[in-house]
Amino acid sequence: VLALVTTADSLEGIWLTQRTVTSFIPWLLGVVWAIAYFAVQEGLWGTTLGKALCGLRVAGVNGEPIRAGSALLRATVFNIGIVIAPLYALFAYSAGRYRESLSTGELLFSDLLMFILCFGLFVTMRRRNGYAAIHDLISRSRVVSASSADAETAVAPFGTNALPAKVHGPRV
Repeated sequence: VLALVTTADSLEGIWLTQRTVTSFIPWLLGVVWAIAYFAVQEGLWGTTLGKALCGLRVAGVNGEPIRAGSALLRATVFNIGIVIAPLYALFAYSAGRYRESLSTGELLFSDLLMFILCFGLFVTMRRRNGYAAIHDLISRSRVVSASSADAETAVAPFGTNALPAKVHGPRV
């Protein structure tokens, strides 16, 4: 993960400024690694290292661990920004224009697009759907507590539940 975080921007920058097959392959491998990080761990063990350290796991709507296909779908949707934003930059900017933005530190729309796509995944989070993000809804999964008491109960369904007319007590 540390290698990916420290090299992802540079791999993307190299590919978008050189635009060769030899610069594309490392970027593509970085994307595959980012998706595989979540898909493999969540598909095999139901959690990633980070989720496990926080006492969390990924479960299907029935409370059972998700299958490999659902884990791959979930990870791909979660990482969609790291695919779409560079592809947008590839078609929207010339190699020289992209190189200039890197040297001056100028933010391009593709940078904003990455932000929109990454944080846009969470616009669906509402109490009535169990705070499910887009990648949760598409893969029919949810991040839940990994405690043994919680693991025995099914995850709340994604159906819409009526909210009380007035909420009593403190609100954040």
